[in-house]
Amino acid sequence: ALAGVNADIWSNCGTPSDHLKITDVKISPDPPVAGQNVSLSATFTLDEDITAGKISYNVESILKGTIDLCSTLGKAGLSCPIPKTTGPMTKSVDFEIPSSVPKGIPIVAQINADDQNNQEIACIKIDLKF
Repeated sequence: ALAGVNADIWSNCGTPSDHLKITDVKISPDPPVAGQNVSLSATFTLDEDITAGKISYNVESILKGTIDLCSTLGKAGLSCPIPKTTGPMTKSVDFEIPSSVPKGIPIVAQINADDQNNQEIACIKIDLKF
């Protein structure tokens, strides 16, 4: 499990060989509120240069897809190539939680990121209830 106040919302579903090691996750507001913006901040280390990749997501088998890693990371102020880190780095991204999210129902999502060699960078499981 990830350290930080959100250990109940976020968990690491990756393996020890993942290239991205997440050490802390913070979310604000905590818990997220439907219809409001959410700020997600993660502290991590990266043990390789990332030149390309993909992000696969699955939300309750209802919303699934694959998106480009580099263009998605651009929204967090990162651009490919992303150099490996020499120490912990913290990045934040803001996004909106739709007001149409069902209330009182647990929502589980899994996000996998793979690098240019199809090796797993990270896997994060999200468990939310609005």
